[in-house]
Amino acid sequence: MPGSRLQPMGLHRPQTLADALGLLQSDEDARPIGGGQTLVSMMNLGFIRPSALVALCDIAELQGIE
Repeated sequence: MPGSRLQPMGLHRPQTLADALGLLQSDEDARPIGGGQTLVSMMNLGFIRPSALVALCDIAELQGIE
């Protein structure tokens, strides 16, 4: 049965899309996070245990809708 405790993990806040993609490609267990509602819930329930989170909120290329 999955646990409900979060495990220690890294947090990356890249400034460019290229940096974010590089982080995700270099660590297959890392997960991108934008809003986080579903991802954090799945982590709390123990369904996924990423080694690191890659925050997408600071990447200018991903801001807004055109």
